[in-house]
Amino acid sequence: MMLRSASSRSAAATPPTVPVPKDPLSLAAAATMGSATAKVAILEFSDFQCPYCARFAKEVFPVLKSKYVDGGFVQFSFRHLPLPMHKQAQRAAESSACAAAQGRFWQMHDALFSKPDQTESLEEPGLVASAAATGIDMKAFSLCMVAPPTSQVQDDAKLARSLGLSGTPAFIVGAKTVDGKLKASTVLLGAQPPDAFADVIDKLLKG
Repeated sequence: MMLRSASSRSAAATPPTVPVPKDPLSLAAAATMGSATAKVAILEFSDFQCPYCARFAKEVFPVLKSKYVDGGFVQFSFRHLPLPMHKQAQRAAESSACAAAQGRFWQMHDALFSKPDQTESLEEPGLVASAAATGIDMKAFSLCMVAPPTSQVQDDAKLARSLGLSGTPAFIVGAKTVDGKLKASTVLLGAQPPDAFADVIDKLLKG
């Protein structure tokens, strides 16, 4: 199940490294897709205003989803890391949490990342338009946005910082434990091509 792309690998910049987490990570508070019995887990920390996160969401994630998540091999989870220089990122994260309250996180995720202008589209009218496109109850969404789950986003960012993560996107990849946690083996940072993930995933699946 290899996803090979030598040209994309050569084009990827070499990012800095951070330590691999020693303790298993709970996925309970994250937005998750894929089989609970998957052998491998990926935890992404992301920022809706980050262009590299948008590139991953639009170009790389669909490949991984098709090959690994939909096949039951990988469980993929998302947590927030809105960066300070991205002024709309916190509010966008809150809007996705409000969508998640109605079971529409991944639809909102896709809507937020689909726009060509990640700054203008994350202004309040753009967030409302993205939410409407998911088919959620807009009255409930509007009420949620008045008092959004800010602490949820902050908790995600706090966890990211405790793991040494300061940029996005960042991915922690590892095996699933018997109690459903992620036992990390690799940390991937920045704009990575599909084969960078495939190298790690395939080794874990064979192990």
